[in-house]
Amino acid sequence: MDNYSAATPVQVSLNSSHDRARLTDFLESAGLRMESGLEYYAAITDPQTDDLIAGGGFEANVIKCVATAPQWRGLGLINTIISHLRSELRARGSSNIFIYTKPDNLDLFQSLAFYLVGSSPLAILMESSKRALARFKRELSNHKKPGLTGAIVLNANPFTLGHRFLIETAAQQCDQLVLFPVKANRSEFSYEERLNLIRAGTADLPNVEILNGGDYIISPATFPSYFLKKLDEAALAQAQLDMNIFSSHIAPSLNIGIRWVGSEPLDPLTNAYNEVMRAVLEPSGIKVKLVERLDKNGTLVSASAVRNFLKTDQWDEVQKLVPPSTWKYLHSEAGQKAVDRLKAYAQ
Repeated sequence: MDNYSAATPVQVSLNSSHDRARLTDFLESAGLRMESGLEYYAAITDPQTDDLIAGGGFEANVIKCVATAPQWRGLGLINTIISHLRSELRARGSSNIFIYTKPDNLDLFQSLAFYLVGSSPLAILMESSKRALARFKRELSNHKKPGLTGAIVLNANPFTLGHRFLIETAAQQCDQLVLFPVKANRSEFSYEERLNLIRAGTADLPNVEILNGGDYIISPATFPSYFLKKLDEAALAQAQLDMNIFSSHIAPSLNIGIRWVGSEPLDPLTNAYNEVMRAVLEPSGIKVKLVERLDKNGTLVSASAVRNFLKTDQWDEVQKLVPPSTWKYLHSEAGQKAVDRLKAYAQ
């Protein structure tokens, strides 16, 4: 085999069914799956056969689906791919680049100047900035206060009376309660919309503070599963990794002693997530407190229920499940656009 480590990766068209099929086959040959949400992919090809022999892509600032065909490993092709992806991401304005991968790949990506953020038995998270995590933790520590601090991570898509009930219940039992809205823009309501609804819905609670968890609060919507053997491993790996980062970096920075969660009687996946949370956090000295989901006249209050009612224009039902601040927003011009987007997604 010739030395292709100096070859220039070429972008693969993700809009072409032919190229996507080639890419899917290539990834399967490397023991990986095609990852949804890819925005860009580049590959090195064998000039004699035009077969893909190495490649990698990204979504937002997260590198995904890095692979080398089995017979081409050990030739430095991954170095070339990662260098290309870094250049492309920096050209697009990314200052810090992340990669989720198998724990077995730790040494490889450390040699390519990535730094470990969090780990679990099935997955690790690494980043390209040597100082970003330390800077993030310093920023959090500026909000540390004496007394008992609790925390809630929430998506609020949109903010409901159930969120309000959980937050109010927790705030009554803590000196300080910090909220971490999930930043990933994979919800029907944008991050900015969800953040503003949380602010409006909690404005009267003096000991509640909303903080930015950034890329260090892992969303199930963005956690990739392409490198896991089974799709059902993804939820477990994401939960374990998320809790490792929370217990190792976020909680110590704020002296968080309690993580509050709402019950999920109708969602076995979230129930399993809560069990992982308890298993990881409690040995670290962080209590996990479960609050029973709010019931309004026999209806369990949830954001998914609100979205379903919005899709079918059942506004009377929506009003029963959301606070006045959310109700007001839904009737604003911006809110109506959000509802229109929600309906469009459902089609």
